[in-house]
Amino acid sequence: MEDNGTGRKNLSRDRKLRNITSTGYGHPVSRRRSIDENRRHSDDILSLATLAVRQPCEAPSGLLVAKHPSVESATYGKLRLRIDAARTLHCRGIMYVLIYIAAVAVANLMVAHFGPAATPIIAFFLIGLDLAIRDRLHLDWRGRALWSRMLALIAAAGVVSYALNPAAKEIALASLVAFGSAAMASAIVFQLARRFPILARANGANVAGAAVDSIVFPLIAFGAVFPTIAALQFVAKVAGGALWSWVVFRNTRTVQAGIASNVVDR
Repeated sequence: MEDNGTGRKNLSRDRKLRNITSTGYGHPVSRRRSIDENRRHSDDILSLATLAVRQPCEAPSGLLVAKHPSVESATYGKLRLRIDAARTLHCRGIMYVLIYIAAVAVANLMVAHFGPAATPIIAFFLIGLDLAIRDRLHLDWRGRALWSRMLALIAAAGVVSYALNPAAKEIALASLVAFGSAAMASAIVFQLARRFPILARANGANVAGAAVDSIVFPLIAFGAVFPTIAALQFVAKVAGGALWSWVVFRNTRTVQAGIASNVVDR
C-alpha cells in the first residue's frame, strides 16, 4: 500500500480492480452488491421450483402456492385463506344439507304420529332449525343454481319422509308443498333485505316463511286451518328460527375467524 500523506494507506490499483466488477452498462458496483443482486434473482427463480409443494390434496388443480419465505407471507397466506374457506364451505354445506333433510323427515314423522296438537313444539325445535339452515344455504349457494338446489333439497326431504313411513304420504306431500312455498317467500325477503345485518335478514325471512308454512301445511295435511294451532305454530317457528339463526350464523363467524387467525399464525 502507498501512503497518501494523510496517514492513511491507499489500496493498490490491482486490489481495487479485484473489488470492482462492471455491470455491463458502464456503472461499476462493488462485488458484494453484485453477489447480492445475483442471489436475489436466483432466489426468485428457485422459488418457482418450490411452488405447489405445500399445496393440500383438497385444493383445486392448477392452484400454486409459494414456499419461499419472501413470498409466503403475502401470496401463500392469501391463497391458504381461500383454500381453507373453500374447504370449510364445502364441508359445512354437506353437513347442513344432511341436518336439514333429517330435521324435516323427523318433523313429518312426529306430526303423523302425534297429530296437530304437537305441531307447535315440533315447529320450535325442528322447523325453526330448517328455516335457519335454509337461510344459511341461501347465502352459501347464491349464484350457483340456488333454486334448483333448494327444490332438490326439499324434494329429498319429502322422499326420505315417505320412505321411512309410507303411511305418512299426505304429511310428506303437505311438507313438500308447504316448504316449497315457504322457501320461496323466505328467499324473496332474504334477498330484498340484503342491505341489513345478517341476523335481521334471517329473522325477516323466517317470519315470511313461517307465515306461509303455518297456513299451507295444515291446509294440505289435515284439510283445514286451526287458527289457535296455526298461531302457535307461527310464533314457535319465528322464535325457533331466531334461536337457530343465532346459533348457525354465530358458528359461521367463529369458523371464519379461526381460519383467519390460523393464516396469520403461519
